[in-house]
Amino acid sequence: MSDDEKEKLEYHVPLVKLRVENITYKRPLPTGRPSLNMSLRKKYDDVSDASETIDNKVILNKVSPPTIEPYKLQGWMGPSGSGKTSLLSIVAGMVDYDSEYFANDSYIGINDDPRNILTKKSSRVRGLSGVVWQDDLLLSNLTVRETIEFAARLKTPARELHNVDTLVDDVLRDLGLTEVQHSLIGNQNGGKGRGISGGERKRVSVAQELVTRPPLIFLDEPTSGLDSSAALDLMRTLQKLCKKGGHSIVTVIHQPRTTIFELFDDLLLLSKGEEVFSGPAHMARQILESCPIIGTPLPKQTNVADWILDLIIIDEKRTLELTLNSKGGDEECAPDGRYLPIHWQRWKRNQEDELEETGTVKRKFHRLSTLDELKNSMPKYSAPFFMQLRLLTRRAVIQTKGEKISLATIIATCAYILFESAMWFRMKNDTNHIYERNSLIFFMIIGQANGVVISSVPVFKGFEMALLKRERSKKMYRVFPYFLAKTTADMTTTILLPLVHAMIVFFTTNMRLTENGGSFFMFSFLFYLTLTAAQSFGLLMSVALPTLQFALIITPALTIFLFIVGGFYIPFSNMPVWMGWLKWFSFATYGYCGLLVNEWSGNNVPCAESVTLQIGPQDVCPLPGDEVLTSLGINGALSHLWFNILMLIVIQLLCRGIAYKLLRSSR
Repeated sequence: MSDDEKEKLEYHVPLVKLRVENITYKRPLPTGRPSLNMSLRKKYDDVSDASETIDNKVILNKVSPPTIEPYKLQGWMGPSGSGKTSLLSIVAGMVDYDSEYFANDSYIGINDDPRNILTKKSSRVRGLSGVVWQDDLLLSNLTVRETIEFAARLKTPARELHNVDTLVDDVLRDLGLTEVQHSLIGNQNGGKGRGISGGERKRVSVAQELVTRPPLIFLDEPTSGLDSSAALDLMRTLQKLCKKGGHSIVTVIHQPRTTIFELFDDLLLLSKGEEVFSGPAHMARQILESCPIIGTPLPKQTNVADWILDLIIIDEKRTLELTLNSKGGDEECAPDGRYLPIHWQRWKRNQEDELEETGTVKRKFHRLSTLDELKNSMPKYSAPFFMQLRLLTRRAVIQTKGEKISLATIIATCAYILFESAMWFRMKNDTNHIYERNSLIFFMIIGQANGVVISSVPVFKGFEMALLKRERSKKMYRVFPYFLAKTTADMTTTILLPLVHAMIVFFTTNMRLTENGGSFFMFSFLFYLTLTAAQSFGLLMSVALPTLQFALIITPALTIFLFIVGGFYIPFSNMPVWMGWLKWFSFATYGYCGLLVNEWSGNNVPCAESVTLQIGPQDVCPLPGDEVLTSLGINGALSHLWFNILMLIVIQLLCRGIAYKLLRSSR
């Protein structure tokens, strides 16, 4: 057995061959009005405008890339907007089949099985493939190893979880990441949070997909943003994975250097959604040089990939009149004047036998699996529910801890503590300081709850939403455990500092403390429920409102309205009848009333020597705390502590339930 064969046997993947033929795909054209889901589509498709759509445009026209085979590295090239990423999304199973957008003869087959898997509702290619998109969605506060291990544990069936550490070690070694495995991913934009390099980030993205050894690997512009040396190292690693493990790898690449171009076994060239070449990479030059209009060989000391793209771009800019004049008007061309797609189709018809013979690589494969065998090896979700919940919670806590508990938030919390302690320091417990106590309680709610609401708005926007949709499309986990994990982590990291602040201010300002300490614990519990209710409202706004910018404008205004009807600025008894009903929908109402009931109910307030602000009936000394509540319009259900607690819980459940429903239905 040769050394090369021994290396291939270090691990085995199911050998999968994809035959892709006549992919014709239409997509609605933009009208210029903003679309809510276009931002994510731009990550997966060649989209130039985030807009609503009214008409269909042909994105791909009868495209048939070379057969995607084990042990082969295939490249797809073309100018921007040629449909490369759209084709990758379709072949990788990321685009659901719709007869309105696909031609009837569009076909994808696995391992010589005659059935067309493209028309299946849930593509089986998705379960057999790993997809690495151009933009690296990596969590900055996780280490390299944690990132890869998280992906491995979610994708690995329960019966094989004991092998996860070995799988992670192997992929770290294969991709040259062992030395940085304990380094933080960091921020891609540099600065103080700078972590690993751009090349290492790209290899981590590849490692996330490779760790479970999928037979098919698709990469969208893997070398973008890398220097030439890092790009070559990455592509050599991909070639090694092909030769070593039998992976079938396809990479979309824009303009590779010559040494990278020479690594490709097969090549697909696209021009405005049409084939310019599809076959063995080394034959592309010969076929393009044979085009009558071009008529010149590759210039010396010229990168072949640069030359190819230049020819395609020049051809795309040709007008119909110029093309007809160049050919003397004797031959056909595309309606827009392009000639290369027509030349390729003519050459393919005339010399298809030569192309197949030249492109054939004789290689001894293991038996290719049948479609049913591959289907049985693909569980819809590898990890059970509680494992998904545990892993997602751990990941969310690590990430949010670094975001929500930082030096800046600690300084801001200390500033609140110092300011409130100085302004309300050791208040006297008498009738002259009733208003001060009430104002302190409401100021604490405003200051902390408002911050919690605003910090919760971005939770399901931008990066997080893109990450959720990407991982959800790969069937890594369900939305419900993700939602529980994300909101649970936020309930600890986001709420921790505001709650600690309130517990300290409770003592520095001399708020009511009963002999057994029960009032302190109830105060802390009520304040925690108020903050989590505020967070629930922020999460609902995060999911319900279409964009982050819009949410950050609307949410603070709505929050202020909820504070105004909370009972401090205008006592409930003085509120206009037509506005008073709004108080029942405000978390501030129940938080404020609950904290006031805890402070005043059953508390006999000593009378001051000289009354500066009369609250409650005159000549009653000591003043019953219930009279304070009555003077504020807090009576009936709002005067009962446990009613306010119950309503804070109900608000949380309603807001989070609606937010989950909206999140689950988002695509």
